[in-house]
Parts: sequence; C-alpha cells; structure tokens
Amino acid sequence: MKKRSIRSLQKSPWQLALRDGVHLAQVLNGERFEFAEDRERAASFISQLHSLTKNPKGLNEQREEDFAGVNEVLRNYPWVREVIAIGADGPVFGDFPAPGSSTSGALQMREIINLAGQRLLGRLRQCHRCARWFFAIRNTNNDSCGEKCRQAKYRSTPEYKALARKYRNKRYHDFESLEAAKRLRRRKHAKK
Repeated sequence: MKKRSIRSLQKSPWQLALRDGVHLAQVLNGERFEFAEDRERAASFISQLHSLTKNPKGLNEQREEDFAGVNEVLRNYPWVREVIAIGADGPVFGDFPAPGSSTSGALQMREIINLAGQRLLGRLRQCHRCARWFFAIRNTNNDSCGEKCRQAKYRSTPEYKALARKYRNKRYHDFESLEAAKRLRRRKHAKK
C-alpha cells in the first residue's frame, strides 16, 4: 500500500468550499434531512447576504442598520470553542454549536459564513426555471442548475424563437417544393 503524507490528505480551501457549497445546495433543496425551519432561515440569510453584496457601499459608508438583519440571524446560532485534544504542540481547539442552539441550523450558518469569507457565496444560486439550489463550479453568469434548464431558458429567448421560425418555414417550403415536384412527375406519367 502506498503511503500518503498528511499534506496529501488535507483538503485545499477550494475543495472545502466546494464540499460546503454542494452540501448547502442539497440541504436547501431538501435532499438532506434538515429541519424545514432551519432550511428556510438559511435561504433567507443567503438572500440577505446577496442583497448586501449586490448593493455594496464603501467601507466607510457602511452603517450598522445595513447589517442589523444579518447580525440578528447570527445571534441565534452561537458557537463555542472547546479543547478537543492535547497534542505535542499544545491544546487543539474545536468549534461547536452552543448548547441549546439548533445544531443543523448552526452548521448551515457556518457553511454560509465560510463561503462568504472566501467570497464564493455568489456561486450558491437558485435556478431561474425550477428553483433548485446549486453551487456553480465556474463563476459565470449561469443561472441554470443543469443542461435541461439552460436549454429551456434559451428556447424561451426571442433569438431562438426567430431562428426556430425561420427553420420551420424553410423546412415547410422545402417540403412543399418536393411535393410539387412529385405531383408534376405524376401528371407527366399519367399523360403517357
């Protein structure tokens, strides 16, 4: 068996963010067992954070009331730092949801905060067509969760409708000219 170093077992920040983003999307879609109330709060919290980032102000212009709603939600999910082990270098600490708070909700909020801290929260999106949540791997203007929704969105654009109309007309006229040629041949054969 090939030996692995500790470094190779550690995940990169991108891998951790991808894991958190995909997990959050699954939770928000109801694919994982979570309490509906926590799911709704997480979706609302993400919307609040998105609205703050869509209308950014300069650092000096930011006011307390801009963050009041976000901070109020965060107060519902306190975290406690505890010693979990004693290593050769000293104590090892871990962060845990405070006793009495919702564990699943606290974990969701922690994932949201981690994504926001890495400036990747904008990649957690809701599909324009089916309203499913997804984590975009590439930072594009993609608002579709998959190929079917992306194609449906394209099919509803005026450009596609014009192109499809032009194609149908061409096919119709080609078919009509083919049918006319067949009728002409039939008449010639009937006269003989």
